[in-house]
Formats: sequence, structure tokens, C-alpha cells
Amino acid sequence: MWRESPVAGVRASSGWATALGPAAGRSMCAAQATAVACRTSMSTMAVRRRMGPEHSGRPPPPQAASRGAAPGSRGAGLKGGGRLADRDGSRRRNEVARDSARELAGLSGYEGRLDLALREILQTIVRLPWLGAPAAGIFVARPEQRCLELVAQVNFTPYIAGTCARVPYGRCLCGRVAASGELLFTSCVDERHETRYDGMKPHGHYVVPIKHGAELLGVMVLYVEHGHAYDEAEAEALRSFAGVISLLIQSSRLYRDKALADLILAHSAHGVVVTDAEERIHWVNPAFERTTGYTLDEARGRRPGELLRSGRQGRAFYEAMWREIREKGCWQGELWNRRKNGEIYPEWLNVVALRNERGEVERYAGMYVDLTEIRAAEARIRELAYYDRVTGLPNLENLRERLGNLEGEALMLLVDIAHFREINGALGRAAGDALLREVGRRLRGAFPEAELARVGAAEFCLAWPAGNGHGEGPEARARLCAEKAHAALRRPFTAGGGTVQLEARMGAAWGEAGEPDALLDR
Repeated sequence: MWRESPVAGVRASSGWATALGPAAGRSMCAAQATAVACRTSMSTMAVRRRMGPEHSGRPPPPQAASRGAAPGSRGAGLKGGGRLADRDGSRRRNEVARDSARELAGLSGYEGRLDLALREILQTIVRLPWLGAPAAGIFVARPEQRCLELVAQVNFTPYIAGTCARVPYGRCLCGRVAASGELLFTSCVDERHETRYDGMKPHGHYVVPIKHGAELLGVMVLYVEHGHAYDEAEAEALRSFAGVISLLIQSSRLYRDKALADLILAHSAHGVVVTDAEERIHWVNPAFERTTGYTLDEARGRRPGELLRSGRQGRAFYEAMWREIREKGCWQGELWNRRKNGEIYPEWLNVVALRNERGEVERYAGMYVDLTEIRAAEARIRELAYYDRVTGLPNLENLRERLGNLEGEALMLLVDIAHFREINGALGRAAGDALLREVGRRLRGAFPEAELARVGAAEFCLAWPAGNGHGEGPEARARLCAEKAHAALRRPFTAGGGTVQLEARMGAAWGEAGEPDALLDR
């Protein structure tokens, strides 16, 4: 059974005439239209594999127009005196390595539509709870005209969307970043914000260059609240998103530029394999050798399934794959293969049947992308987007999602460490972070069965299905849980070379688990 490589658009060349046989010119040109259809979504994923320092290298220190204080607290309370304070700057220290796993996994289905893929990236960013960016946009560089073109935006006003459709290099904030190639931050509308209109609300910006090496590909702009304080961790996260956007822009270029097909096939970082009509390997490229560990000499004459079978896919999977190849002439999809060293890895595979003028299959060709790095990035994204970096606990967004999946009623206990800002200031951030981690450990030890999350600077939330008690009502159970939490936190903490006695304020609420925000507001 087949299990390896894919094909992104096929075009005959002198180099491929040898690999594909005498009918290559005829069959590959005939298959080109089919291959293009088969190639589309693979192109986006293919370029991502080349993710490296040149896509997300740090620019010089940002030009911070202001270091204003972060926005104030939300101050939502809970029954019994507990409250939900706004997550301060420490909540935004999550370093996001790539886009959200769900959005990233969906980008391959946009059939070459760069604007839709970029809009998904922006929607991911504006939903990040710790950043608080209500609007965002992405411009693509047009170096020949020395201007930026707006290609995707979320929540821009009609005036801004129209006025900023094209921005010359050097004009306003985005044009300045295009000219300098450096990240720019402002906490307010200052003299560099040249595009204005009556009634425009005060706000700040992160403006991030999108680059490939030294080449400017575009600019990403994010709106933040007026007075928002610059945070290097936020800037680093946005640089990471810019790296992903850089990959998508390059992918779009490859998709449109069919003239690069020879180079992509013969010298691509994607694995390429060509078999005969009996599925016996005739030729593989160097990327196949690097990815699988098999040389051309080892692979030649053997079927891909003999070399790469992982056992992850059953017979029905391969029967469906080959049925589609016979009916449509091509197939694309994700599957798992095994390297020579035994390691199992995911790949995105395109296969195309190459036919002669009589319609007979003479070759099968395939090109694939090793998804190992992408899957690792997705896992890292989920960790950073849904877990608190200081304590390792789920964050507020994670808690909302978990409670939203529960049925029936839930009991929630909010634990607020009083005067933590003063403690943190006196002992230092490192000691303060250590205290938060110890609080999390004690609460987890006291309530191993509960959902536990850090939801604010010094706030932790415990949640249970309301029916998990021993017959007592929710109010009595909440009181018992609060007493147990007090007992866990009453013992002195060791920090900064001494001991600290923490004071914890608590509040409880109960109600429908599917409405977590309503419980938090109470």
C-alpha cells in the first residue's frame, strides 16, 4: 500500500524526464490541472515546515512611545466577598509561539485564499484574553509601489478600512514600521498617528513588521486600550504570530507562481517520490531521504507501504484513498508514517496518477510535508493560550471552556490572595511567582478532584459539578470547601529567605455550569 509523498502541481522538465519516463512530458502536462486542484491546501501547510529563525527573528528593541500603566481592574465579585480582579501585566506574559492550534489546523482548507487565512490569524489574536486587542489588521508590502495594501482586518471602522486600504511607506504608524522594519508600540494616539477622524476613541497600538530574513513582507497592526503598558512577552508573542503570517504569505506566493514547479519538485524541502504503475519506487528526492532515513538505493524497487507502514491507518483508509486516486486522478490528506529509525510521524500527502495519451497510468508521483514541527507548535500554542505560564495551571479562558462543556449545575469557589501586590513588591517578582506556584500546589493537593485555574493576578478558582457532594446543599458544601481551602493556605509560606503568612479572601457561587461567565460575575 502507498504511504508516502505528494505532488503539488506537475510540469515536465529535463530533469524529470529521466525520473518519470518517456511519457513524462505528455502525462505530466495532462495531469497538471488535476495536480493543481490536488495541491491547493497542501501549499499552505508545505511552507510552514520551513519555520526557522529567519521567519520570527527579533527586531531591535521597540520604539515605545509611552510606558503608561496597564488598564485597571475589572473588579467582578463573587458571593461571599470574593472578587475577580483584572489580570494585570503578569497575565500577559504568556509567550505565544504560533497561532492558536484550532485556527492553525484549519488554515489548510482555504484553497489558496490568503485573506481568509490571515483573517483567521487576526481572529485568534483578538480573542487572546491577556492581550485585550479589540481590532487588528494585516498589510502586505508592495515594494514596487513603496506602499502597504490592507488584505485582512477584524473590527476596523469603515473609515479606517477605506483610508488605510493603501498606506505609503513612512506614513502613519504602519508606514513608519514598513520603512524601519522595527516593531513599534504606542500607548496613546500621538503625533505619529497621522490618520485620524472626528470621534476617534483614544487607543494605543502594537505595529509589528512581517519579514522573511531582511525582506519586508507586510505589517501587522493591533489596537490596544489607551494607556496599555508595553510588555516584552506580548511583543514576543506578536513576533511569533508575524512569523506564521510570513509563512502564509510565502505560501501564497508559491501557490500563484506555477513557474517554480520544477524547483519545488526537484529541489524542494518537501519529500517527493515517484513510483511505477505497480507502486514500486523509481525515484525519491533528498528531502525524502532526510525525512524517512531511507536512501534512494534502499528505497528503489520497493513499495512505499513496505518501507513506511505505521499501522495507524487501517485497510479501509487505504482502500478509500486508492478509490479516489482511480476516480479523480489524485488524493490529498493527512496520514502517519514510520521512519527508518522506527519513529512515527504525521505528514500531509498529495498523490497524483500520471497517465499516457491512452489514459493508462504510467507513474504515481507524490509530495508530502512532515508535520512534526507543526504539531509540536500546535501543542505549544495550546499550552501558552490556555495555561498560565507562572503556575502551569489552566487560565480563565481554559476554565470557561471546561465549565461550558459540563452539564447541570456547578459550584465555584474563588480564592483571592489579599495584599499580594504589596507582597510581590516587597519580595520581588521571583519570590512572588514562587508563592503563586505554592498556592496552586496546596489548592491542588486539597482539592484533587476540582477544576483549578488561575484567573487573575492573585486569584484562583476551584469548580466542581454541584452534585459531587455527600448530600449537603451547595451553600453548606461551599462553606466546607472554603474552610478546607483556608486550612491549606493557613500554614506559613517560605519566600525571599523568610516566611510569609498569606491572607485569603473567598467567595462562592453555584448555578448552571454551561454559563461560566454568569457564575464568575456573581
